[in-house]
Amino acid sequence: MEHHVGAVLDREERAEERLREYDETARRAGEAIRGAIGEETVLLIRTLAKGMRVHGPSHGTMGHVLYTDLGLRPPDGLR
Repeated sequence: MEHHVGAVLDREERAEERLREYDETARRAGEAIRGAIGEETVLLIRTLAKGMRVHGPSHGTMGHVLYTDLGLRPPDGLR
């Protein structure tokens, strides 16, 4: 989607630059977090008015950021 937005706004180069910046920031942040927690797993739990939700790697934005972009490790068996 990011590429499409850049194309529509005629700012493809800027969009690519921002994506590279994000990737580098996420890489550094992930390294720092993994340096602090080692091989520990990370679980995202969201509290809601009517309960709780556990978000795994397949959860759109939040799961993707934690487990893909930052490279954190989810608990075994978490979908």
